[in-house]
Amino acid sequence: MLGDGSLNLSKFDRSEGKYPMTMDVYSFNYFYYLNQTIYSQFTDKQKIYDYPNSLLPQHKEIIHYYFRTKTHPIFTALHSLWYKWDNFENKFVKIVPLNISELFSEISLAYWIMDDDYLDSHGRTQTVLLCTESFTKEELYILLSVLEKLDIKSTLKVWNKINNRY
Repeated sequence: MLGDGSLNLSKFDRSEGKYPMTMDVYSFNYFYYLNQTIYSQFTDKQKIYDYPNSLLPQHKEIIHYYFRTKTHPIFTALHSLWYKWDNFENKFVKIVPLNISELFSEISLAYWIMDDDYLDSHGRTQTVLLCTESFTKEELYILLSVLEKLDIKSTLKVWNKINNRY
């Protein structure tokens, strides 16, 4: 849940959760692996869609791949852990659970990196950047402490100063 995936509750029955995931063409092998292994019991294996997500100014399409699970109570339970209702935005927003340190492991880190990171190879150092712009600064400090427990040194990098995103 720290990566690109999200959880949605059914419009018709809030007790039924679904897990949709979208990734770009560069992540297709990993995406296919997730669909065929971890989520295979919850998805229709034949339903991986490719679709143009957007058009760049140069009129180049960006292809993304998408799958969505069937509804299942496990996704509803995960939704209550990873989301809170935001009255200002009038929708559920993804959060870092308060018990993330109990849930997080080296395997969690591996999936997080495969889900939503990139390598910043500019300058003398090569750094893995984890995309966390949907979380608050306070939540990111919690994640920094979780990484520290794994002996990983990390810092916040400003992604969007105006919107306070890191």
